[in-house]
Amino acid sequence: MFLSKEALIKAILIPALFLPVGIFFFVLSYLIGKSEASPVPCLIAGIVFTLISVVSAPLTVYFEGVSKLYSAGVRLVHKELLPEEFISLYKEKSEPGKNVISRPGYDILEMLYNACDLLDDRAGARVALNKMRELKPRFRGRSAVLEAAEAYKRGDIASGDAFLSKAEEKYGSSEVRAAADALRKSERAMASGDFAAAKEYYSGIAGADSVLGPDSDAILKANWYMYIICRKTGDPASSDYLGYCAEHGGSTAIGRKAGLILRREGKSEK
Repeated sequence: MFLSKEALIKAILIPALFLPVGIFFFVLSYLIGKSEASPVPCLIAGIVFTLISVVSAPLTVYFEGVSKLYSAGVRLVHKELLPEEFISLYKEKSEPGKNVISRPGYDILEMLYNACDLLDDRAGARVALNKMRELKPRFRGRSAVLEAAEAYKRGDIASGDAFLSKAEEKYGSSEVRAAADALRKSERAMASGDFAAAKEYYSGIAGADSVLGPDSDAILKANWYMYIICRKTGDPASSDYLGYCAEHGGSTAIGRKAGLILRREGKSEK
């Protein structure tokens, strides 16, 4: 997590404010109990304020150190296709001297990888993967799947297969196996030239409802790969997929490539 000094102070101050209030109500309930009035309302209030003081510290630390950045990543990377903005935010959170804790967790690093992937920044993606290796073993299965994806992007099918086998055999959770299966139908199929399998996989995503189905980044990638498949197989539908990428590509490498191709071919972007 990235926990700033300001966030740590907030995590300390909130319990410090609520705990005395809880103690006050406990004392008040004790005094009222000596009279004929019921002390129950004050006792309940004391319990509530005390519980708030106990849970507020870890909740504040989690929200400020993990949840806030991750939620921003979901919005910027997966929904709005603004990976550069997330990377800038990540770097801002990582500034030396600003934090009392600067250890990004797996989910944040995976978001960083996805942002670099959308920018086709392979060096940045490698940095994120290297940081993942420093984390606990329970994340290594998911990391191995991403390592396989990188290998397939390079056209190194043998290395990709080795990473996937390692992910499934050594860290074979249901989540890892599902990710490995999807990767075989997508990146591996493209790398090996099995366009029929890749088309079946990507066409389902490209035609999905972005509100109820996959996130915007998954749909954009699917449309881009469908463009490549259609271009290679001579399918005239390639222009539709290319147009989608140019129109909806945001600040991604896919959007820039699609726009450049359209301009080169003398076609206007939709």
